[in-house]
Amino acid sequence: MKSRRSAWRNWSKTVEADPSRIERPADAKATQAIIRDALAHGSRVRPVGNGFSASGIAVSPEIAVDVTALRGLVRVDAEAGLATFLPGTTLGEAMAALEDVGLAFESSTRNVDVTLGGIIATGGHGWGHGYGPISSFLTEMKLVTGTGELITVSARKNAELWSAARINLGALGIMTELTFRVVPAYTAKVTERLENFLAFTDKLEERMAGAHHVQASWRPHTGRIAVTRAMHVPHQASGAIRPGKVTASGQDFRSQLRIGVGRVVPALVPTLNRLANVFNTSRMLEGEPQAALASRPEVPVSTLEYSVPIAATGAVLRELDRAIERQRLAVPSEVFVTTTAPDDAYLAQSYGREVGNISVRMPSSMNSGAYFACAEEIFIDYEGLPHWAGAHTLRAEEIAYVLPRFGDFLSVRHRLDPNLMFTNPYLERVLGE
Repeated sequence: MKSRRSAWRNWSKTVEADPSRIERPADAKATQAIIRDALAHGSRVRPVGNGFSASGIAVSPEIAVDVTALRGLVRVDAEAGLATFLPGTTLGEAMAALEDVGLAFESSTRNVDVTLGGIIATGGHGWGHGYGPISSFLTEMKLVTGTGELITVSARKNAELWSAARINLGALGIMTELTFRVVPAYTAKVTERLENFLAFTDKLEERMAGAHHVQASWRPHTGRIAVTRAMHVPHQASGAIRPGKVTASGQDFRSQLRIGVGRVVPALVPTLNRLANVFNTSRMLEGEPQAALASRPEVPVSTLEYSVPIAATGAVLRELDRAIERQRLAVPSEVFVTTTAPDDAYLAQSYGREVGNISVRMPSSMNSGAYFACAEEIFIDYEGLPHWAGAHTLRAEEIAYVLPRFGDFLSVRHRLDPNLMFTNPYLERVLGE
């Protein structure tokens, strides 16, 4: 008998769910009604966005609340530098809306298709040097709690909840409005060039500074690393790519071809990666933030990302390089490196420390088990913390060892969701309850 296809699957095709029903509220009142009904029936609820988390954080055992209908720019105050969006708005849509009124996010993630709510819930970060996670640009949020109450949380309103709410794992409630601090529109001038891997990792802190945005991309099995830097310059209209019009580049095509061949003949991966570096020549581009700083992912991948102390990041990368070769792993996908400034959100990977974020990836069509296990063991040895959207295996007691305010987050959770309705197996593992 043919099994019925699951009702929901994440983008990377690594996690599936079959909730009893999927709700798509159109506003905050409808969201409150869903929560109150679930509370009356003792049902569990999970908010769901565009499904870019490789972890099981969005899996809904019973009721999935799809927030993608809650989208759009609600209001903007250019003089105060504030913009309010609904949480189902994608990053690309939000960037386009801000461009239309001469504003921009100071930093953003690279993926234009993630929802703003998803970025905030999972602690998403950009590739800006000296910036905290994206949640550090939040000034206020509206949240429907586990009792069905709609509350406003900010540094002034319900301030005792603010450090927990800014990175909340969807465990405190369902966000219905997000207000961000924004800046006047700018043009991003981007440069990329290959550098020596060992020389770069030996002085990583220094090499990851000196620009508004810095990202390093390393193809395992090679001794070269591509370093991308971007500077903000006075705004110049440049015809930015709009949502739905992002086109695949020649590099996207070559990446798909390389992954396809590597899947069939893993032994060719080191050679293919070295050849890819030949085509990865120095480049420059200039444009509005959406066109220059963000992109649309083309190949479904599973992702494991950890944040480690910035001073250890270079050593971690070198150790990962040695482990890949020692275990003879075939790794076709790039390893991405960014930095995040210290932050005070309770679940921030950069809580009280500057970190280097190391993201290892594997095409969904290939087995990531051995590679991810190898990488995660190294990350944990350096007191790393996982990106909450990544495919990590850490448990609550290990997380609490590194995060000093972990218990405070749990206290806020019990206040806002006393019945723990916003839970699933993933949260039971990472929160320990």
